[in-house]
Amino acid sequence: MTTPTKRAPAGLGAPGARLWRELAADHPPQDAGQQALLAQVCRARDTEAEADELLKREGMVVKAPNGQLQAHPATRVLASARQAQLAGLRALGLASVGKRGQRPGRDYSDPEWIESFNNRRRGASANDEDEDEFSFPPTKR
Repeated sequence: MTTPTKRAPAGLGAPGARLWRELAADHPPQDAGQQALLAQVCRARDTEAEADELLKREGMVVKAPNGQLQAHPATRVLASARQAQLAGLRALGLASVGKRGQRPGRDYSDPEWIESFNNRRRGASANDEDEDEFSFPPTKR
């Protein structure tokens, strides 16, 4: 059985090794399972950084063989790497995010926030009482 270590695993790139140092310093892996999961998160960080660099050089859109413009294949790699990082951080208990699509620290159940959101969505003033079919939270009809 492998004992947990604070040293970054071999083979990590600079972004992954930096993330390992930051996370392991504050939240050292308690067992081999956490160590392996943290290593996967850091490898995903390396993949994200590589895809991001490629997209910066080549752009987000490429021309397909048929001449149509399409999203660069690295956009999927980038999204997948970010999802893998978030899933790993959540599994380690290190991701401070709420429900899907929420930013940390924002209370989406607050009635004032809901009213403000709906008013901004409609482009209406705070005193406008019209219903919108896209209001939040969704209403039953």
